[in-house]
Amino acid sequence: MTRNIFFEWFVDHVVPEFKAYCQKENLSFKIFLLLDNTSAHELDYESLCPNIKVLFLPPNTASLLKPMDQGVMATFRTYYLQRTVSMLRKEMAGEGKPSVKEFWKSYNILNGMENMDASWEEVTSQCMNGVWHHAWPDAVHSFLGFDAIPALEQEIVKLVKDVSLAEVEGDDVQELLEYNGEQLTNEELIELDQQWLSEESKANDDDDVGQDDKESPAFLWIAG
Repeated sequence: MTRNIFFEWFVDHVVPEFKAYCQKENLSFKIFLLLDNTSAHELDYESLCPNIKVLFLPPNTASLLKPMDQGVMATFRTYYLQRTVSMLRKEMAGEGKPSVKEFWKSYNILNGMENMDASWEEVTSQCMNGVWHHAWPDAVHSFLGFDAIPALEQEIVKLVKDVSLAEVEGDDVQELLEYNGEQLTNEELIELDQQWLSEESKANDDDDVGQDDKESPAFLWIAG
């Protein structure tokens, strides 16, 4: 996450969507937004939208208090892995039977986005309520824990064995789900910010050129 991306998300999505929700539910437009303490979140919120009150978690407490770190992302990632491995098994059982390598070479960004969308739909409202059990326990009602994860992990183990990939146990699945890769440094995040601004500036210049040239053809570019 960079400051520019977060600014765009806040202004173009958060403010209008929160406002529309309050109007739909006949509520006053007063929002309390809890954020983790990172430089990317440092914006002038009062000038951007005085109706949204922002409070930052104390430094170095995200793993203990941050709601999205309290089981919901682990649940989502488990559903995603289960769905993806199910897709692999289905492909390998069909006509042509691609190899595992061929399956992954054909697995594209759209497949990933569709699996992410379907996996997020599997995360229940009870799960979303339960993530507040550390930061705001009074708001949690009848939370029984993230009980879907162990059963999903066992199903993933069975799916992997069904396609004869390798000898896999529950611990292997947990290790994969907990892997986060290398975190970007502050310098790398700043570089991403500068790259984003440079690309945006170039895109604006290209738009100006296109407006001047009435005969220029229009193209739709899709990253992938």
